[in-house]
Amino acid sequence: MEHIVIAGQQIELTLMGKDVLRGVFIDAVLGYSFYKADFNGQRFCLLVSKREEKLTPTKYKQLSNRLEQLLACPIVFLFDRLEYYERNRLIEKGVFL
Repeated sequence: MEHIVIAGQQIELTLMGKDVLRGVFIDAVLGYSFYKADFNGQRFCLLVSKREEKLTPTKYKQLSNRLEQLLACPIVFLFDRLEYYERNRLIEKGVFL
């Protein structure tokens, strides 16, 4: 993945290396691809799942909280497809998508 489009703007993605992910728990490193990106001056970490199964909204929130502390930037999850109710539940929990 080289870029994504947010609000009509093409955002370049950079795959985060092992040196940056040092200290991140192994389950997260094996389960997600980590990309760094910048949108309107705000740096964030984009996570793309390598697995097909989805977590619960609470688990996504817990994961993002742990990773935000370790990486010192907001965590955003990228989904190929979400049902309307799944999206709403994630937003209610405060998970960035």
